[in-house]
Amino acid sequence: MINLYEIKIAHPEIFKQISIGDNLIVYYRCPQSEQFVKLYNNYEEILFTLSGKKTLHIGERAWTLSDDESLLVRKTAYIQEMFENVDWEVIAFHFNADFLKGVMKEFNTHFNLKDIPPVPRDMVLPIKLNPNIHASFYALIPLFSEDIDHSEYLIERRITELIINILAEPKNIDILAYFNHIYTQHKIPIWHVMESNFMFNLSLTDFAKLCQRSLSTFKNDFKAYYNTTPGKWLLEKRLTHAKSLLDSTNKNINEVAYQSGFENSSHFSRVFRKKYGLSPSALRK
Repeated sequence: MINLYEIKIAHPEIFKQISIGDNLIVYYRCPQSEQFVKLYNNYEEILFTLSGKKTLHIGERAWTLSDDESLLVRKTAYIQEMFENVDWEVIAFHFNADFLKGVMKEFNTHFNLKDIPPVPRDMVLPIKLNPNIHASFYALIPLFSEDIDHSEYLIERRITELIINILAEPKNIDILAYFNHIYTQHKIPIWHVMESNFMFNLSLTDFAKLCQRSLSTFKNDFKAYYNTTPGKWLLEKRLTHAKSLLDSTNKNINEVAYQSGFENSSHFSRVFRKKYGLSPSALRK
């Protein structure tokens, strides 16, 4: 799968970018040429659409971004769908937990944190815009002018202002709950990442990155929680998901394999037959 953060870093000629440490602000027209592409991102990401449209898919859920709409995409994998003959112009901000913790530490007393809801399970959260948030997004565009040399401090203040405006909007209370969770917790729960991303063909190293752990710590924590290995758990989970798709949808075998995290349909058919005693097509018949 494509690591979204790394591919942007590697192609500044396509993705105009400004970095603040590991944090990255990017302004671009999406170069996607295939209708569907699988991506994953081990940073939190805020997306704001200037023009055009894109849809993000995770399992059976979908979120569509069009003009002047915004999403928070947590550390996760997803399928990105393009629309024929529709460009997507976007500002994206990738940021790590340390940056967010610094913002929350400085400004958490400005928010009512006593009545916030539980952390939402969705890996994609819509951002409700208001005039202040809208203005904060558009204030980022001049930063990409080649004729202006902005200080890192000014850029960081602009981003901080954007986050504060998002959190100050009462309808973004789910985002406030999630950001407060990052601020107060040291590790992302293993189960949250795995249950949301098992249907993507990620390596164990990729899963470890999404869980903010080294590979060895990830394997140990996984074993402690699930009492099995990641490889065995992923295969069982993907086969169960694939069987559910075969039973409840009209998706063809290739689509089922693709949407269940298998490398290809032949590998899927082989392990499916071993598990259930017949091929995917025979089961459907």
